Amino acid sequence: MASIKNRLRLNNQDYEIIVTLYNTQGIAFPINAAGISSLVIEESTLNWFKRGYIILENNENVIERRPNEFFSKDANYKFRNDGRDLLTVNIKPVVENEKSPLSNKDAFPADLWNLDYIFSVYDVEDIAVGPTTQKKYFKLYFWEADCQIFNETTVNWNTNNVLYQTHPELRGKSAYIDDKARKVPTGLAIQDLIKITLEPKVGDQKFASDWDPGSSNIFYNPATNNFAQIDLDYLLQRHVSSSTSGNIEGDVPVLFRDRYTKTWSLQSVSKLMSLAVKNQKTAGVLQFEQFLIASSNASSVIIPSLRHTPQDPSGGRNIYMGKNSDIANFQFVDMASVDNTFVFISKPCASNTTRKKQFNLDFQENDMENVKTFFQKNYVDRFKANTKPKAMLTLNKSKTENTSIETTYSYGAESLDRLPDARNIILKAALYLNGCLNFTVPGSTFRRSNVFIGMDRVTGAIDADFDEKLLGQWFTIKVTHEFSQTGYTNNITAVKMHSDKDIRIQDDVA
Repeated sequence: MASIKNRLRLNNQDYEIIVTLYNTQGIAFPINAAGISSLVIEESTLNWFKRGYIILENNENVIERRPNEFFSKDANYKFRNDGRDLLTVNIKPVVENEKSPLSNKDAFPADLWNLDYIFSVYDVEDIAVGPTTQKKYFKLYFWEADCQIFNETTVNWNTNNVLYQTHPELRGKSAYIDDKARKVPTGLAIQDLIKITLEPKVGDQKFASDWDPGSSNIFYNPATNNFAQIDLDYLLQRHVSSSTSGNIEGDVPVLFRDRYTKTWSLQSVSKLMSLAVKNQKTAGVLQFEQFLIASSNASSVIIPSLRHTPQDPSGGRNIYMGKNSDIANFQFVDMASVDNTFVFISKPCASNTTRKKQFNLDFQENDMENVKTFFQKNYVDRFKANTKPKAMLTLNKSKTENTSIETTYSYGAESLDRLPDARNIILKAALYLNGCLNFTVPGSTFRRSNVFIGMDRVTGAIDADFDEKLLGQWFTIKVTHEFSQTGYTNNITAVKMHSDKDIRIQDDVA
């Protein structure tokens, strides 16, 4: 495939950038970086795939049209507009000297620094500038090509495919066994669906060695008109973690894929939280970067302060990249009271045992006080590093006395199978709707979602409860890489579910 290797200097760092359009029928269109007005790539905890857009200069529609008779008609791009227009993107920083963090290949291998994708264009926009066609732009919206496959493929598959792999003696006999014996762990079903969907088209898939098989079981036969992405979303929604590889049984799952190695991972939130701190003292393997908030008052008294973020004496994690890790301004919001009111309430879960004609009501594990205890023990207590963290999940008497409840219903046969319909709804919200931080900094390809960043002040400040919420470790749920002709920035959104010490918010208020 033809390509143009561009070298750009952005934020005092050289990058090699290769971007090519390819329509899978032999036509490749190398894109010169000078013609890229904007390139935005978004990584999010809520999506296993990456997505974004690119804005290209398209004066006189030159991408598809010959500017004059001296250009070959085959030198221009022909859009298929069927999801087979591919955009390959490879961006990697150039090692400039041995003092650069990039020169330490053991601590910072290529898969931490390189952006390497094959995207599928799913929509286009023609942008006119002025009254003539002399100045135009073309905006291409894209997601990963494997996401396109998931969104257009209906698979001849059900969970019997997993059953026959684990119990080959049952092949052809599943119709004669009871429902319980026919079910398979949801994590194994998710992995098998990924293989069945992608491997015939793109080759073998790689899965992390600590893949969570799940403690919930399911028999699932998709509707005939379901696309694979619908089936994947449903299985993930039904999945609860098993007590393997540091996961907590019954916990909320997170599915993601490494952007460079393309290795799939299925882990629980508790497993991810456990990787924030090592030995309750130093930065864990997922504590990636230290950010510092610049002082807003240059004449203020300099007050020494201890870092809220655990450090790494070896320098392998929690790196600080000078001005690129300094924050001049940020947006911070606490959990919205409307979310607290309608989501963080006890959710007794009703179900029926049809064979015994028995009505059930699971209440204890779905009681709001017990959910907060689970949240504190399995998520928040993981952050004990020079701090005594407390869950930021405020209750009141309407919640503790259960005058405010929401009864849910589940078809799950076992109590673990019913957790996604009640308790785990609250746990997900307690993570994603908690304290939120957003800021923009000079860009680095090192940054990604599903890792932790540290927030601290440059000079310190007078002790305040606000800093117990603001400073410390944050879990990144969205990172946007934004390239333009004038620079490269990251927009980062992160959540924090705890204060670093008790800030005296009581749960017994009427």
